[in-house]
Amino acid sequence: MDDVHDNPKNPWDSEIYPKPIYDLLLNLKEQYSNIPIIITENGVGYHDKLEDGKVHDQNRIEFQEGYLEWILKVKKDGCDIRGYFIWSTMDLYSPVYGFEKRYGLVYIDYNDNCRRIPKDSYSWYKDFIASVGE
Repeated sequence: MDDVHDNPKNPWDSEIYPKPIYDLLLNLKEQYSNIPIIITENGVGYHDKLEDGKVHDQNRIEFQEGYLEWILKVKKDGCDIRGYFIWSTMDLYSPVYGFEKRYGLVYIDYNDNCRRIPKDSYSWYKDFIASVGE
């Protein structure tokens, strides 16, 4: 998917195109003498739905997988990446979209005393971290 116009988008028309994270980090490495970098926020919002007590958010898994693939590649290519944080652990309130837009790895059921339900992306990320070993 090299043509920017063919890239997937989330329901709010934000383009999903992870390769530029590689280019940006490589550029920072070259321009600033390979300073240590911590990525403090990376994620995407979707209309997640609770179905039979579970949230199947394959779109979020694909988003994270794409970005992490490029981040690990740039790290292998010598960029001093020290940390990475997903945005966000739990669903949160958006000043613009309220609770309509879901961001987290853990679904918050606002209709059931804010019960927390790990999404498929939660399990995927747990396994991903274990497989990378860093």
